[in-house]
Amino acid sequence: FKYLKSWDKSIMDLTTNAIALEFIVILFNEWKAKGMPTANSGELKSLKRDAVILFDRLIYENATKGWRGSGDSRMASDIKTPAPRLLPISQNDWESLINDCCKGIVAGTPTTVDMLRPILYHYYSLKKVRPTNSINTTYDVDHIIPKERFVNNNLAPQNFENSLANLALLPTKDNISKKSKALKEISDDWLKAEIEKYTGIQENEFLIYSDISNVEQLRSKRSALFKEAFTRIRESILAN
Repeated sequence: FKYLKSWDKSIMDLTTNAIALEFIVILFNEWKAKGMPTANSGELKSLKRDAVILFDRLIYENATKGWRGSGDSRMASDIKTPAPRLLPISQNDWESLINDCCKGIVAGTPTTVDMLRPILYHYYSLKKVRPTNSINTTYDVDHIIPKERFVNNNLAPQNFENSLANLALLPTKDNISKKSKALKEISDDWLKAEIEKYTGIQENEFLIYSDISNVEQLRSKRSALFKEAFTRIRESILAN
């Protein structure tokens, strides 16, 4: 949660009011049930684990349309019976969702930047990646292969443009100079370093991933990064 906070994002920013309220109320009730712990203790450690599990579940459900319909009635029901909400989403379920997101289609619906934004912030938090402490620099979700490269391009696989494999948090101010440029066309050293940090793509690979015919290689590389975060790294965090 410290890493999520470093990006200046809250659960309400990333999801919906109903999801954020469910998180707050269930955790508040669990805190009371555990004796309102404040000092370092087994109860506080247990509460922190509950918080991670619930947050992880809510991000997963938000992506899989689990909150489609009336969020208020869903929230009320979950608060009455919170125990199932504090059970971890299975590793297989997360891996399946990441596969679909990297293909760019979930439950038959093409993915969008808005739908994938919460997963991206969750990913960076799992990986313990925070924004560079730089004056007047903000970050937002952007495309690795620019949107303009997909217009009337028969080489581009369907749904890849807004797939998870093609999205990363990048500096907004400096990224204006990137705009429709391919990675190989970027000359600013600071921006290149930021792209390396947040995409997992090294500068010596920029030429490869500037060619839209290598999209499947990009999908394979980045899906592996996401899968590691949402399986091995996530399981390690939940075990603590």
